[in-house]
Amino acid sequence: MLYLSSQGAKRNSVIQGIQLPSSQPIQATSRGGGLGGASQNLVTRVSNKKLKTVLLVLIILFINTQHAFGLPHYKPKHYKQYIVTEINNIDQAYCLIDLYHHESRFDPKAKNGSHHGIPQGRSTYLKNASGIAQISWGVRYIGHRYGWVDKANGIPNACKAWQHFQTKGWH
Repeated sequence: MLYLSSQGAKRNSVIQGIQLPSSQPIQATSRGGGLGGASQNLVTRVSNKKLKTVLLVLIILFINTQHAFGLPHYKPKHYKQYIVTEINNIDQAYCLIDLYHHESRFDPKAKNGSHHGIPQGRSTYLKNASGIAQISWGVRYIGHRYGWVDKANGIPNACKAWQHFQTKGWH
């Protein structure tokens, strides 16, 4: 805390985590131009410095979390979490996770001949689609090809697709 008296502020006072070095009194100065038109004293300057530091950190974090073209950079664990939340059946979700792990390691840019993306489908749509869109496409594909465990809730028979993959090497 900064304690002001008729003699000014004491240097050994702690101002928001900053300790001034000597014990001689200093005068609190008042210069115009602080935040909101208030006078700019030592406390305001410290607050401005902290605000600038916080803003700089937030900007750096924002820039580093953006992928090329402004798309978010998801990791395989994010795609797995998405599958578990979208497919409200834990057994089918695990089968789909195993299938996509073996197909592409959850890489949206994966390519194997004419097959693209996380589900390794032949659709050219998958070349430029986001990983989330690719998973949604793959869920619909599996539902149409291998049937639905619960069509009303959009739960495909991913375990049947996984068994087919284990037997034939493709789905």
